[in-house]
Amino acid sequence: MQTNLSLKEIAAKYNAVIRGGLNYQGRFYKTEMKTVINHINVALIKWIRRQRRNLERRQRHAATWLSNIAKREPRLFAHWSVSWSSPVTG
Repeated sequence: MQTNLSLKEIAAKYNAVIRGGLNYQGRFYKTEMKTVINHINVALIKWIRRQRRNLERRQRHAATWLSNIAKREPRLFAHWSVSWSSPVTG
């Protein structure tokens, strides 16, 4: 992911791809959905750690920061609005 974009810009850029993956895999590969969602969340946590230098070495703090955003704006990313997905991994 690109560090020069804001989180809203990243969401706008990737939501169509995430939504398409959720629709396809949710229909044919339901057992893989948790893995895909976790992969997306881990990528977002890595982006946060690169973007915010105070969280660079603090994975749990970055995950908490992401979780707070997910609670505040649950429809920012397509996979956050799925009821069985967790906005934070690790």
